[in-house]
Amino acid sequence: MVEQDVRIDKMRWVMKYTIVLVDDEDEVRGRIASKIEGQEVFEVIGSAANGYDALDLLEEQTPDIVITDIKMPFVDGIELTRIIRKSYPTVKVAIISGYDDYSYLKEAINLDVVAYLSKPITSGNVEEFLDKIKQSLDAENEHIQLKEKMVVNQVRNRIIYHYLNEYQLNNDDALMVHEVGINITQPHVVICTRLMNFSGNIIEMEKKKNQCFLMMEELVGETFTAYHILFGQDIVSIVEADGDDFMKTLDLVLYKVINYIKKYILVDIAMGVSVSDKFVNLFDLYRQSQFELESYGVDDSNTINYHVDNTIISDKKTFNAEDINEFKKNIRYMNEQDFSAYIGKLTQKIIEEHTYDYFRVIVTLSGLVIEYSDSVSASMRHFLDINTIKTYIESKNMDGFMKLITKLASEMKADIAVRKTRKSSKLMHDIIAYLEQHYDNPEMSMDMVSDAFNISVSYLSTLFKKETDTTFNRYLVSKRIEHAKLLLKSTEDKMVTITEKCGYKDVYYFSHSFKKTTGQSPKEYRKNEAY
Repeated sequence: MVEQDVRIDKMRWVMKYTIVLVDDEDEVRGRIASKIEGQEVFEVIGSAANGYDALDLLEEQTPDIVITDIKMPFVDGIELTRIIRKSYPTVKVAIISGYDDYSYLKEAINLDVVAYLSKPITSGNVEEFLDKIKQSLDAENEHIQLKEKMVVNQVRNRIIYHYLNEYQLNNDDALMVHEVGINITQPHVVICTRLMNFSGNIIEMEKKKNQCFLMMEELVGETFTAYHILFGQDIVSIVEADGDDFMKTLDLVLYKVINYIKKYILVDIAMGVSVSDKFVNLFDLYRQSQFELESYGVDDSNTINYHVDNTIISDKKTFNAEDINEFKKNIRYMNEQDFSAYIGKLTQKIIEEHTYDYFRVIVTLSGLVIEYSDSVSASMRHFLDINTIKTYIESKNMDGFMKLITKLASEMKADIAVRKTRKSSKLMHDIIAYLEQHYDNPEMSMDMVSDAFNISVSYLSTLFKKETDTTFNRYLVSKRIEHAKLLLKSTEDKMVTITEKCGYKDVYYFSHSFKKTTGQSPKEYRKNEAY
């Protein structure tokens, strides 16, 4: 696990923080860009002279931070920051300003701006400004890494919990275990720990058990690579068995744990310890340690009981609640290919282990398929009527039944995909119609459309790119410019009037946008089209 954490840290160190610069002064953008150029920490991936162009950039790529001037034409830095906060919440913002007005600074603080640089800009204050940005981004990344580690721990604990109920791991399972930091090439020992002779109520007992868990985690972790979970009434510890004197060292550590818990937590515990064996035999190791823990009641003189041979202690396995939950999850979320592979493995396991009741399995899975089909409005009840189910049960044709399940799941997923496509196409058609009616509204934005159709900004952005192969802002600009062309050719309206009719607040930004799109100013276009 240490190696994995180091690898993550190195990757983050090598990756640069990406910046978009927004300022209407070329000199300011150039000076900051020159300071960033050649640095190992930052990389400028785009620049814009105003807020509108910055929003176009943000639709195409998401930087770590936007550095923006406050006073700019069309969309100022404060308004740009508000939009970024709502539509791109992972993007940080730093402000540049030539204004000492306290109201600007107060607004910037309210918008959680990470750094503030006052003009005129000097070499020293740019470096200080960039350093402050770096500190903020580093702190954010440390927080994210901490969350990532917590997620890895949670996933690892769920995996361990799941496999304490299994007989062995397949190759795919082993790869997943390795990805959460467990070294499956090393042998492991499983330890079951339980509070003994505790006379308090259940709430007090749970508190004591959690205290013991933390003590176990700390003391065992000082010497070994180990993972601990609360499993039923026990603390289950999985310890990597490394070194010639492993068992001797483990014994010393476990007695230290027992003594510390007795002294500081004021409870007695007993432990059952398995033999050292491959991680793939985790279930059997757990059963060995549990068996030895149960022996405490026979001989109270030993607080640690060790399993002395590699005897497998197991019961026959049936189709249990975990199997049911896994099936329900997979039929809902797996794609067709993965679900088919999952059913193939499940079929093989059911047939080869000879421990499953075919009647119960077929009836249970039929019910789960019908339940899922009803939930997605794709009823398959007529395919799984009582006569069909009875035929598979009487013939004990588990392979044929599972192939039917795969076929039905495939048909349902295809039906859902078609309905989703129709739904998204219908939604896009309605959005385009909405824009056709309202593109002349100067307040038109992704937020306005998202609110009108009760969808998120991110979904709207994704839908637009998928259905139109362009971004929302580009589409809106194209509609406005097309209308502007028509007005310039067919009317003698003044430029201010055309600006308003096309949804622009500012005639200068309208001219800027028109020339950027067409290569001509509005006046040039009108003059050229007149001939």
